Amino acid sequence: MIGAIAAVGSVGFTGWATYVSAQVAQDQLDQSKEENEKEERQQASRVTFWAESYYSKDSAQTIHLVNRTPDSVTSILVHVSSVAPDAGWYPLTGFAHGVPPCSDLVFKMSDQMASSNGLKSGVHFVPGITQVEGLVFTDASGVTWIRERDSLNKARESPQSAAKRKGSFIIREIEVKRVEPCDEYSSK
Repeated sequence: MIGAIAAVGSVGFTGWATYVSAQVAQDQLDQSKEENEKEERQQASRVTFWAESYYSKDSAQTIHLVNRTPDSVTSILVHVSSVAPDAGWYPLTGFAHGVPPCSDLVFKMSDQMASSNGLKSGVHFVPGITQVEGLVFTDASGVTWIRERDSLNKARESPQSAAKRKGSFIIREIEVKRVEPCDEYSSK
């Protein structure tokens, strides 16, 4: 009888210990996954964009593409919407080769020339009316990201596939400024 109780107790203890051990292993796995995701996002989280909006007829809207890391980002696509004659809001993609390390790439929308797919009169960038919707770029690890005003996500398609817009422009007349701080990040 005592032997049977001891055997049941031993089996119960072994089961409980196995359960606790599995929970600890799952917690460690979850923590490792979270750390890997955080590490993967380190560079991408320091790349952003913003626009200076002016509503005066004489001013030009200035766009900033900022990389606060010691590594370049490449294959830049800037998604904007602007006003097209007789077409209302018109989605366009601007192309640039990259943003150097620790840099603010600055350009004026009024200096850009858009080509359109289907509009005879083209697209005019109206100061203060052109909206920057997002930025697609490839980080130093070769991962493509989509940065929007309120989110950062891995791209599910190549940057070129993500550029399914009605028109395009090559980003030109660029000023490159140094930014501080320029953060180092750990890489394993």
